[in-house]
Formats: sequence, structure tokens, C-alpha cells
Amino acid sequence: MEHPRVIPFSCPEPLAEPAELAELRETEGLARVRTSTGHPAWLATRYDDVRSLCADRRIGKSHPDPARAPRLWNAELFAPERREPEKELDERRRVRAVVMSTFGRQRIEGLRPSATETCEDLLSGLVARGTTADLVAEFAEPFATDLLFDYLGIPLTDREAVRAGIIAVRKPGGSSGMRAQMRSYFHDLMQEKSRNPGADALSEMISRLASPTDITLLSGFFPALAEYDTIANRIGYGLLALLAHPGQLAAVRRDGSLVPSAIEEIMRFAVPGGSWLPRYALVDFTFQGADIRRGDLIVCSAQSANRDSGVFADPDTFDAARTPNPHLGFGHGKFYCPGAPLSRMMLEIVIVAVFRRLPNLRLAVPPTELLVDTGKVTGGLVALPVSWDAN
Repeated sequence: MEHPRVIPFSCPEPLAEPAELAELRETEGLARVRTSTGHPAWLATRYDDVRSLCADRRIGKSHPDPARAPRLWNAELFAPERREPEKELDERRRVRAVVMSTFGRQRIEGLRPSATETCEDLLSGLVARGTTADLVAEFAEPFATDLLFDYLGIPLTDREAVRAGIIAVRKPGGSSGMRAQMRSYFHDLMQEKSRNPGADALSEMISRLASPTDITLLSGFFPALAEYDTIANRIGYGLLALLAHPGQLAAVRRDGSLVPSAIEEIMRFAVPGGSWLPRYALVDFTFQGADIRRGDLIVCSAQSANRDSGVFADPDTFDAARTPNPHLGFGHGKFYCPGAPLSRMMLEIVIVAVFRRLPNLRLAVPPTELLVDTGKVTGGLVALPVSWDAN
């Protein structure tokens, strides 16, 4: 069978969606496609389909034959494992509950003072250095890294290696065995914290796990749990979305009550890397007329779901006051992102602080000239060059 469409589709510019997605939403349910690695896959593009599949117990991360599993990318971050389907679901649910509670809204709120201080310090550094900057390298990445690594309790001496490992497992055709090295590192770190706990999030999670086996399972959440890169990408795209829509930015600056809805619109509209979610069928089943077999690759596109006109009016318009906004920017169901409260808080701090400290902030190049980072599967901007007027 021929599969003429090859995913992931490329974005013509950072804030646009690929034309193929709009076409598929209108003409097909689950589309039969071919991946960048040459494997066949099912692609879900409609909001209802993506939402349903994210909550479906019949798909997961394991595969009956990992060495032969179809792949969306040759990136270690999404490499499948051999697990018993029911065991996978139960184990992940148990450990995930601990992760979700540790990243819960109330605990994350306790980070607000230190997060605000870190943000202000970075902005002071930008102002001291001049009137131009790259907000990716000089602001978003260090802000996300410092805050998340401090929260988790990753030692200062290890952070550069951890950063390098997180990026390596996101690179197509990246370093073989890096994911195993990362898991080994986090397993050893958690063992140490179980013996000598601190006031950090990892120590808290370990104290609530039921057995040593669960510590091993928790190490499997890394490097996803330490994904400073994903948060940094969202900050960069969020700032770009507002700067590229000056009318919306002006409205948010006039009315601070719009900041929460602006954050949700950023999550819907600005999707680094397209948010392609590759998973595997754990059993044979039929979905929307598609006969899916165990081991089939199923890819959900959150970017496409968030532009579904059946759910969102004028979906290609960035509307900071949009409400309701039931986007899938953080996923859904068992694939909902544990870091959602942290991402929301950080975006709020950034939006308020950046445009207060730099009221004349502007893009240094047209939005269409900004480049998407194709060197890692989580995407993001290569750079976000900006300028502002000196005080």
C-alpha cells in the first residue's frame, strides 16, 4: 500500500500550521501515512479523535517487538519498550499519580517568589548588556533550566551533562544509548536522595513511592520530567505570538486580567515542534472505521486538534481573550503533561515581567524569517532576536 503523505509535516513558519493538516481534518478521520523513517502509521488530526485516543487504554508506549517497531523519528526520546500492556498502564498510573501531585498547582505556587526573582535577574542582565538580545539563548533557556533543575534537586555539578543528555535524546539519529545513560543517572540520583533526602521535588516523590521497583519506574519518566527544553520552547513561542500580534499584546498590557486567557491561547496557537505524540496499539481494535492492529503506530497531532474549526472559532486567529479554550496543548487523559501548572506559572511571570521591564520590546526580524529548530524533535525557535529602546 502506498502512503503518499510523509509525517511529520514541516511548518512554513513558526506560528503557522502545515497545510496538510487542514486538508486531513476536512477529508479524513484517521489518515494512513508514512513516517520520516519510512514506516506506516495512523494519524489523528481532528480534535475529538485526538482527545479520545489520549484517554484510550488501548494505546501506550510499549511494543511487542521494540526492535521492529515503526517509528515516527529515530530519536531515543520516543523509543518503544517491551512491556506487558496491562502492567504498563497500571505501573505508569501508580507512578504518574506521584509525579502529578508533586507538580500540582499548590506546590508549584510555592516556587513563584524564586521564579520571579530569577526572571527579574535575567531581565536585568539583558538591560545591562544593551538594547538587543536573543530571548531563546539569553532568557527562555536559562530561566527554564535554572527553575526546573532547582526544583527537581539536580546538583549544580551535573547540570551541563543533564542538559546535553536531554537534547541528545531529542535529536533524530542521535547518540545511541543516551536514554539508557540518562535513566541510569537519574536512578542513581534517586537512590542517593532516598538515603539523603533534601527539600527538592525528587526527594518528595521518592518518599511517596511504594517500593524500590517504583524508583526504577520513576527513572523511566526521565528525561521527560526534566524537560526544561519544552518549557523554554513554550516561553519563546509565547513571546513570539504576542510580539507578532501587537494588537493582542496591547490588549493584554491594558488589561492584566487577560493574562490567564492569553496563556491558554499561547498553548493552543503556538505549538513548538507540532506536538506530535507517537504511541502504539496495545491490542487489536477498531477506531473510527480504522482496523488497528497491535503494534501499529498511532500519531496524534495536538497542533492539528487545536486548529479544529469545529471546536475553535477562527482557529487561525490568535485571540488573547479566547474563552472557552479547551485546547490540547498539554495533552489529555493519561498523556496529560504533569508540568502544566509549572508551565502556566512561568508563562504568567514572563508575560508580566518582560513587557513591564521592556515596554518597547519588538522583534528584530519579521516573524516569517524566524527559523524553527529542526535539529530536535521537540522543535522550538533557533533564536528570537529582539530589540528595545534604552531608558
